Amino acid sequence: MAKSKRVRLQLEVTFASLEAKSNFERRLEAARVLLTPPGHKLDTYGLLNRLLECIEKSTEPGRRSEAPARLSGSFLASEGVFTGDKNTTDQSLFVVERATFSDLCQGLMEPCACRNSPFWSIESFVQKGHVGRVLFRCQHCRRSTRVWSSSRILSGYYIANQKMVHAFTCAGILPRQYIRFSQFAEMGAVHERYIHNMYIARLYCDVVNNAAEESMSRAVEDIKGLPSYEINGEWVITDARHDSTANAYHSTVPCLSGSTHRIVGICTVSQQEHRVAQTRELECTKLVLPAVLARGLVVSEVAHDYQPAVTKFVTDELKCLNSYDTWHGTKNVAKMMGKIAKGKVSCKDVTWFPQLADKMKCTKVHLYWCMRNCDGTAEDLQVRILNISNHYQGNHLSCHQDSPCRSPLYECKKVKLTNPMAIDVYSKTLKKTLIYRYAKYYCRVSVHCSYSSLYCTFTVP
Repeated sequence: MAKSKRVRLQLEVTFASLEAKSNFERRLEAARVLLTPPGHKLDTYGLLNRLLECIEKSTEPGRRSEAPARLSGSFLASEGVFTGDKNTTDQSLFVVERATFSDLCQGLMEPCACRNSPFWSIESFVQKGHVGRVLFRCQHCRRSTRVWSSSRILSGYYIANQKMVHAFTCAGILPRQYIRFSQFAEMGAVHERYIHNMYIARLYCDVVNNAAEESMSRAVEDIKGLPSYEINGEWVITDARHDSTANAYHSTVPCLSGSTHRIVGICTVSQQEHRVAQTRELECTKLVLPAVLARGLVVSEVAHDYQPAVTKFVTDELKCLNSYDTWHGTKNVAKMMGKIAKGKVSCKDVTWFPQLADKMKCTKVHLYWCMRNCDGTAEDLQVRILNISNHYQGNHLSCHQDSPCRSPLYECKKVKLTNPMAIDVYSKTLKKTLIYRYAKYYCRVSVHCSYSSLYCTFTVP
């Protein structure tokens, strides 16, 4: 077959100067390096084709570029496109307020006292945290100077820096994490002494603490107005929150009302006050629960995750009913089911069984249902947990009378359990769950309808 004749297209580009030509070639070569796939070469046709594809994709609906639309030129060098110049690669960033930016634009248009045309050049640049401070000098007389800052000042501190401290504090980020993040982003950072002054000298912590106390006091008064409070008192939930997954520096334990889900107490303990993060939840609980009682709230029951030391404190010292929250109780059920519901082909019907593969998620849901319908007794809860195996075998005689499976028309969508070994392993796994082993601490879910660990974000200065 004869080869098709290649067609040549020649483009002519005219430049105003040799500098403009070399700048264009440098940008073109940077684009070639960026768009060339690894292990390939890109000729001129391939480069232009890839550039056109990028333009077409960037103009598709929903995929607009961040680059501004070109109307009548740009104040930025090379139209604001990064050209790979090493002199501009590591430039630091700073935050600009819209108000100060407007002041800058207006100030650059005002002439100097020498009455010549306004032409100001940058004499020096200093960065104060996230704020940039620039000294401008008149290019004509070289005597007049003007100073511009990218942020206004509030009570002796730049507003932008104060907002940054407030932002990372409310996000639950530690000061050292914020400083490390800002340093990597090269956007400036306020130092630890500045943060300490914001918290203490600027009364930031005092304002937050006062607002928290007022909110918790209102929550306690609202709880006291509930009809059930005069008869049964109030039950609360506690749960530890740590600022990191390992060796946490701060640990916070909030105390939430089970009736209103509002915070009635909170306590934070640092590594300086208690070294071991794993046992810090007990120390926080010993502080937060007495503080809640001191507000005049009658606490009849405390729910928390599985912590024997906390259980001992609640029952022995506070003389309150102890319960475990359902979320922590079922947290590892899927992992336990995974060991017997999937695995290697060689271990099939030995350590894991295909008939259990579709029961990983529904077992967790079934446990919630058992806790909710156990009539408040540990014995009934254990019986209902063991009956889960009978349910998936098609035996519904012991199921709850209100359960849909008691209907003659009921058809189970899960694979029926028929393998004796699978039934035995499944029953043993159910007995290993925290809910079965500590049924007396999970059976009161039926009294309170349902409660779980309520996840909230708390700021830790």
